[in-house]
Amino acid sequence: MTLIEDNDDREQFERLYHKYNRIMYKVAMDILHSHELAEDALSTAFLNISRNFSNISSFPSAKIKNYCIIVIKNAAKDILRKEKRFITVPETEYTEIADVENIETILAYNMLKKAISSLSDKEQEILYLRCIMNLSYSEIAHTLNIKEGTARQRMNQARNSLMKRIKGEDYV
Repeated sequence: MTLIEDNDDREQFERLYHKYNRIMYKVAMDILHSHELAEDALSTAFLNISRNFSNISSFPSAKIKNYCIIVIKNAAKDILRKEKRFITVPETEYTEIADVENIETILAYNMLKKAISSLSDKEQEILYLRCIMNLSYSEIAHTLNIKEGTARQRMNQARNSLMKRIKGEDYV
């Protein structure tokens, strides 16, 4: 907080922290699957936000939320890259399965996860914002600072790339 010198900005930053820290933590946990790493990502994200807070504070509320989500997602991805960790399904999930239907579900999940991880960062980002965060194309456009039509086009390209990978490769 020492990076923010203005008292009004400091108070706005504290409000922003209290408003968005839980959702940002959840996003980090979804990516990292570790409490400690999620906390590290959260600290890094808020440090980055504080460095640019004078520019961010004038954004509309919805855009600030989207910005915070992108910042925490990038911080979590950076940690993953540094840790060189890959998210895997624990072996116990396979050994506890009794029926074929559950096995097929896990195999399909693993296939989809592998196909998504083979997409470019831009394709993964648009899929994340649209499918996981349930943002509208308008919100995605504001978040990524692109036109709404470009957001739709990127989503279609990502969807097509994903379908090609699923149909053309054996991801099981």
